Amino acid sequence: MKRYLASATFCLFFIPTLVLADTPALADTPASADTADTIEEHSNDGAPAQAEAVGEPGKLAAGQKLEPYVFEDPHGEKKTIRDDTSLVLMSFDMELSKSIHQFLEQKEPEYLQKHHAQYVIDITPMPALITWLFAGPKMRKYDFPILLVDDEAFSDRYPQQEGKILALELAPDRTVKEVQFFDTIEAVAAKYFEPAQPDASPSGAVEQTS
Repeated sequence: MKRYLASATFCLFFIPTLVLADTPALADTPASADTADTIEEHSNDGAPAQAEAVGEPGKLAAGQKLEPYVFEDPHGEKKTIRDDTSLVLMSFDMELSKSIHQFLEQKEPEYLQKHHAQYVIDITPMPALITWLFAGPKMRKYDFPILLVDDEAFSDRYPQQEGKILALELAPDRTVKEVQFFDTIEAVAAKYFEPAQPDASPSGAVEQTS
């Protein structure tokens, strides 16, 4: 991770304040008025979770190709989107990321790869010192893979909704087939990773409306 460590000595005087303060979240772009079909799903606790297919001017949309990008993982190693990836999940909110991590910690380390998915966290809003001292070391302990981005130009290219997971479904040639937002990682899993069987109870059904 690229960090401006030259100011670390000065910033250390403010660690108590930074630790107690909530990590600021990125000001997410509101949904477009042209929001398309809505799919209602159910999370593990039975609460409804929405997945919204969207299109916003100037943002990545269905039919466009995912741009090549070199990420870093929590260990500072360079990573890219794998050729076999069919789903990219992005979080622009640290609180949302925590819930995703709690879910993935309960799964096998290869859970995402097995489902041809990759997980990206935008850490642009996080203060550099917080990332360096706290978030970075914690993420290095996780067994599941994480791709980190600290680049406002990159983040600005992607549609965002406050407190929601961005899901990009990809074709083999990296063309975006669908852009959706999910309230929870459980809702993502219900659609892409652990779909309900035909004889499942109605509570696990997916309802599509226009």
